[in-house]
Formats: sequence, structure tokens, C-alpha cells
Amino acid sequence: MRHGVLVLAFAGCISHARLDPPPLGATAAERIAAYQRLSPRGFGSFQNAHANDIGFLVLGDGQRVYFAEDLIPVVPPGSPTAIAGARHRGAWDRAWHWLKVGGIGYAAAIAIPLVALGTMKDDDARTEVMIGGAALGTTIGTIGMVGAAINAVESNGERASVFLTYDDALRAELHLCIAGLEVYDCASGPALAHGAAASIPGVATDPR
Repeated sequence: MRHGVLVLAFAGCISHARLDPPPLGATAAERIAAYQRLSPRGFGSFQNAHANDIGFLVLGDGQRVYFAEDLIPVVPPGSPTAIAGARHRGAWDRAWHWLKVGGIGYAAAIAIPLVALGTMKDDDARTEVMIGGAALGTTIGTIGMVGAAINAVESNGERASVFLTYDDALRAELHLCIAGLEVYDCASGPALAHGAAASIPGVATDPR
């Protein structure tokens, strides 16, 4: 639970990636160049003693993608990547909602006893309000934090799905295919036969 809440807490410090797809009607060479720039090169992880997940995706141009929905503009609508991206966004929003509920609850657990202590004269009634307010606030706070953690874990899982399916979805959007270690325009056929090819990013080719 703590890991999920920490990820939420630091999310506001992370910038969104801006991915620009090639223009409509782009040539095969332009789409291949876009693939070289936008294709995934590796993953980074947020790690602690209790968790190890796919924290961000590194692209060919060096950008780091932390937010799964940032990849949606360059993949086909309805693709597994786009669907998982939408689910990630929904779970992330729910996690933030529950985190706010938890914060309000814990704040109330502190504020109610302080207000009662400063304003109520009857000792018995004041003690009852202080204990009851602290207990209620703590309960709401705990429920909120548990809800935030559950949805943060779900969000992390959907983000992993987005990152792991992204390469296939990107090639589908760019109408590119692969043969061996080459990527080529699907409409032109195998790259070696037509000369319009590029090496798959991050894969070494035979030097001979």
C-alpha cells in the first residue's frame, strides 16, 4: 500500500511526454524514421524492498514515458495499447480520488479533537467528541488510503500492459512490418526486395 501511495505523491513532479506522429500521407521513409524515433528501447523501474514494476518506457529519441496515456496519440484507436491506456487513466484518477478522501479523513482526525478541546466546556462531552472525531477521521483516512493503494496497483498493471504492447501497436499505426531484423513498409513487401528498410531499433545487425 505504501508503494502505491508514494507513486501517487511523486506523480505531480513528473512531466508528460509529447509524442508527435508523422503527418497524414507520410512516405514510407518518413514513417520508418518516426518508428526509429518513437519505438521502445527499454524499461525503467521504481524499486524498493517491497515492489518492482515497470515505471517508465524509454523511446528511441531518448524520451521517458511515465504516463501510459501519453502513447495513445501514436497507436490505433481500439488497439490493446489504447484500451489499456484508457483503463490506466481511469484507475489513476480513482486512486487520486481515494487519496484525497484519505487526506481529508486524517486531517479531520486531528482537527476535530483540537476544535473540541478549544471550544467545549463540558469535560465529558468534550472527551466523547474528541475520541469519536479522532476514531471517525482515522477510519475514513484508512479507507481512503487503502482505496488509493488498490487503484494505484491496478493502474500500474495497466501501465505495464500499455508498455508491453506498444511496439506492435506503433507499427500497426505506422503500417510497418518486420522481417528478420528489418522494419519496412507493409504495402511495399519485404524490405530486402525493395530497398526501403531500416534496422529494428536496439537490435544489432550482422556486421558481415
